[in-house]
Amino acid sequence: MNELRDLEQKLASHSAARQALFAELGRIRTADDTAKAIVARLIQFEAAAQGDEIATLRKACDLALQDSDILQRLIGNSSKTLSLLARMTDENAALSQQLDRHTLSIALWGSETVRIPRGYTIGFLSTMPRSGTWYAFHFFENFYRQLTRHELGYERHHFEVYPELALAKAHVHANCPGFIEHCRGPERDAWNALSGELPGYDYAAEFVAANRQHFSPTTNRRVRIIYLYRNPLDQIVSVYHHFRRHRDYQGMIARIPDERALLRETGLDSYIKQFLTFRHMATAFPDNVMLVSYEELMRAPAGAFSRMLEFWNLRVDSAERRSALAKSLENSSVAKLRELETKLGHSLADDRVDRTESHIQSGEIGRWRQVFDNTDLAYAGARLQQFGMSLGDFTLT
Repeated sequence: MNELRDLEQKLASHSAARQALFAELGRIRTADDTAKAIVARLIQFEAAAQGDEIATLRKACDLALQDSDILQRLIGNSSKTLSLLARMTDENAALSQQLDRHTLSIALWGSETVRIPRGYTIGFLSTMPRSGTWYAFHFFENFYRQLTRHELGYERHHFEVYPELALAKAHVHANCPGFIEHCRGPERDAWNALSGELPGYDYAAEFVAANRQHFSPTTNRRVRIIYLYRNPLDQIVSVYHHFRRHRDYQGMIARIPDERALLRETGLDSYIKQFLTFRHMATAFPDNVMLVSYEELMRAPAGAFSRMLEFWNLRVDSAERRSALAKSLENSSVAKLRELETKLGHSLADDRVDRTESHIQSGEIGRWRQVFDNTDLAYAGARLQQFGMSLGDFTLT
């Protein structure tokens, strides 16, 4: 232990001592106290491990992880270290077996993976486009920051890990995991016959398929899926204006003259195609799938987000969490998000033709009344009825 204290003093006095620290850790034997100290140092300085330091860090990990209790401590405190350990598994079969016993491997885009402790809640949040996606993202990020006073634990490809909350969260536009495997018969045939979806509605399909064993209620009865959706009339109006300003969709939207044409061409069918997947799975797996409307999110945000947090096993039942909730709502307000866009110099998604234009529209509930007439409502009602729905199922005003 005296060796570690000496190294800590060196570290405090000179940044180059970091390399000496990792080199020395590779030589220290793993008496219980020393091994725990090694783990603490690894957690503290993992972000600085680059280049040649990774080799010595691997040696230190190999020594420290002989003890499963120490491995559990490391897993419970650091998602970044898990990523590093995953890269070591080809070289250390015993370590690979230890990690498999204590963690789940989530496949990200490409060949990347991240490991999370098996005890974490897996939250899957899918949003209908233009239904509070960025509002929800910044709320949850702020909630984590308020409770921990530091940045997001892991953020890559719309998958975030919140270690102190024991939560791993996917945040995407996607159809409901498990629907393809679970839905059969006439309902599935009708769903298959729907026209092709508008861009972005199911952009995370490959990510979801690669992690079906974790995200689908058919294979993981502990997953908690939340779906944010909006009434179809306002959603189609908002999507139309979003596409008009989106740099990737100029060719497509040029062929659609207005919101009424989008409603009939692909807008309503795209809405139905995504919405049906969550309605079906919520009926089949009510303990695993929860639907939250955009209208509730706008009119009663504290209650809506509290319900969502509780669904992910995070009760807002203490003064600290109630304060975090209130501050997170303030920090993710329209005014604050527009301030953030000004600071960034581009929209929240950085996808506008004019980069300085805001991602945020009016957010008005009932905006559709400025656009659609009775013939449009009759068309929408008849089309929804073909799938067992009606406009009355949604909050329109």
